[in-house]
Amino acid sequence: MDEVGYGFPSGHCTGGCETDSDCAGGGTCVPVIGGGACVAPCESAADCRDGYKCDTDNTCWPGCTSDAQCPAVGTCSAGYCEAPPSPDAGPCAADDDCASGFCITEAEYGFPGGYCSGYCEPDGEACAGGGACIPTEDGGGFCDVPCAISADCRAGYTCQEGLCEAACTSDAQCAIAGATCDVGSGFCIPPAGEGADGETCTADTDCMGLYCLSEAEYPQWVGGYCISLCDPATGEGCVGGGVCADNGGCYAACASDADCRDGYECWKGGCWPQE
Repeated sequence: MDEVGYGFPSGHCTGGCETDSDCAGGGTCVPVIGGGACVAPCESAADCRDGYKCDTDNTCWPGCTSDAQCPAVGTCSAGYCEAPPSPDAGPCAADDDCASGFCITEAEYGFPGGYCSGYCEPDGEACAGGGACIPTEDGGGFCDVPCAISADCRAGYTCQEGLCEAACTSDAQCAIAGATCDVGSGFCIPPAGEGADGETCTADTDCMGLYCLSEAEYPQWVGGYCISLCDPATGEGCVGGGVCADNGGCYAACASDADCRDGYECWKGGCWPQE
């Protein structure tokens, strides 16, 4: 259980278990999410290594008391090691990673390594992530860090009209495993999923065509719906094996409603949400 992912000071070697007898190093099996893990037994804090405490169940558990005990992330919080929020223009994978509260993710938007930002009011409070509030045409604003030259931007970005824009030049600048850099657009393209056109999904990366009509965003698409994009003029491009529709989307092929999953009906040779 590493420091970055789990908050355990300097990491913690363990193994899966069901009972104490499964812990080869003489450890104690404790319940954790997904099963059990072997940890060191103790009678007092003196039995635990630096950064750990002897918990009420007589096992050594994270109990850091200073940032020095968190060499990987640098911050101790409530006994665990936690990375500080990323500043505006910094890397991220989710909104919670950002001090200003919004992550332009690599997975959804293609920004190399993700890009922290946030919503703001030009005449309101300063951006929590340390950036400037850049006004928008609707009277609102977004948090960002202005640049003068591309050297002011992170790797994978270039300075355009005073702001850093995605401009990856190699796959190494993409954070998601298997993602590739589309040099032409400057965006990172995530690896395709296994979902064929018409299969259920919750995210674009679940689908062969890298596009998911998620139920959370589009309630009529029950269970989510994988599609790929095609050229209606030629019918080509359905990497997910579907049929190309006039709107340029690929849908699960069908001859009748019986060929479609629950909640869908056959229309013009493709499965669509039931009316």
